[in-house]
Amino acid sequence: MAKNKKIEGFILFIRFMDILTWSIIFAAMMVFEKARPQTKTILDIRYSKGIRNSWDLGLAQASLWIFVIAAIIALLGLLINLVFLGDKKHHISYGLLIGFFVSFGASFAFIFLLL
Repeated sequence: MAKNKKIEGFILFIRFMDILTWSIIFAAMMVFEKARPQTKTILDIRYSKGIRNSWDLGLAQASLWIFVIAAIIALLGLLINLVFLGDKKHHISYGLLIGFFVSFGASFAFIFLLL
């Protein structure tokens, strides 16, 4: 009985890590959107509004580090999942696995973008 409560606690922690990872990925995507160069719209052309044509490197670098933090949190969640819930009754958290690959891939892409 005590073991089941311990396992349920780990499962809840894994789910929390999954939600935290995806929340951080979403925040990093919002920062990335602010870092991108702005696109001209019809209203910008009509009212001669100046727009930014280059990347905001400070925000792009912040987005990179946010993606790295998300990858680390997802990896820690996956390790906890494998170590404590590695038996055949409990499956790996696919949300953490996909979150790790998304955040790691975005971090890797940013490295080439910022170079």
